[in-house]
Amino acid sequence: MGRLDVFGILSDGTRVDIEMQVINHMNMEKRSLFYWAHMYLHFDALRIGAEYGTLKPAIAINIVRFCFLPQEDPHSRYVIFNPETGHQLSDDMDLHFLEIPKYRKKTVAKMNRIERWLAYFADTLSEHEKEEMKMAAPAVSEAIQATGTFLMDEAAYQNYLARESAIWDYNTDVRENRRRAREEGHAEGLIEGRAEGRAKGLIEGEHHAALRIARMMLAAHKNVAEIEQLCSLSRDEILALQKNDSSM
Repeated sequence: MGRLDVFGILSDGTRVDIEMQVINHMNMEKRSLFYWAHMYLHFDALRIGAEYGTLKPAIAINIVRFCFLPQEDPHSRYVIFNPETGHQLSDDMDLHFLEIPKYRKKTVAKMNRIERWLAYFADTLSEHEKEEMKMAAPAVSEAIQATGTFLMDEAAYQNYLARESAIWDYNTDVRENRRRAREEGHAEGLIEGRAEGRAKGLIEGEHHAALRIARMMLAAHKNVAEIEQLCSLSRDEILALQKNDSSM
């Protein structure tokens, strides 16, 4: 795993998906658009006879531990607008990117709301600053307390270690495969390897996307049969997701 996802629905029906991305798998922009599109469409608004007015805004928040956008600001927001007039067509599409490495630490008093969350995700707050956060940003303070609870829970901590280990193994495998490819130096082998890797990656990516959409639909209280048909997943896979999410 190289990601952590949280999905929720606000009181006005707005869908919000928060993705924590550790590894840069490339094509981050397209990945974010793909998940946003599924979040926007695959709910009640797609039912037969539904009106377009039933579509609800969808907000995708991508928190990444790498730099991939050209601007220096760690927070980037993208919406649909006319580049000539600046007129925003709709507020239904809202994509945010928080690039943690671009965050530059400052005192809590001088932080804006986004910077406070960046400081939390960057894990740069001292104990004194965490106390300051309780007054300045109660929501961030609650997140800090939840993190502490998570780390004190042995089972959750072991899951965290397993995830970090998987990321380490993935990076090691990538480096090793590249080294072997350079040593072998056979063009035919490289071509076959790339083709095989692309095919495998496509299959894994599609399955991961289906699981992610299924989680969103479960959070929206959709029935298993509907999810099974839409996501092309087995009933057992969906029930396993439901059981796992309910135990977290």
